[in-house]
Amino acid sequence: MALMPCQECGRSVSDQALSCPHCGFPLKEDPVLDYDERKVRIGFWWSWILLGIGGLLTLGSFAIPELRSFAAGVLVIGLLSFAINLMRDYLIGKAKVRPDNRPRRGR
Repeated sequence: MALMPCQECGRSVSDQALSCPHCGFPLKEDPVLDYDERKVRIGFWWSWILLGIGGLLTLGSFAIPELRSFAAGVLVIGLLSFAINLMRDYLIGKAKVRPDNRPRRGR
């Protein structure tokens, strides 16, 4: 473990740190956030697939009335999945903000 200067405040920081403990400047990309971003993208695809299947079942329910409740359930699950993925994307975006919300100084 070596020490290196922070690009923002100039204080000594471990080369293993994800951000400076003094000023919060990000030093490395957080692998957990990268993983979560991939999960969000995959979640959005599943949401669109569920909404598409629900739409097709809704169209099919005009010919087969027994499909109505199933189609409604699939549409509700698709909409809920879409809303949950939007909220997760929003929270991941908020997590990348510096803890103290101070703007970076010019380099």
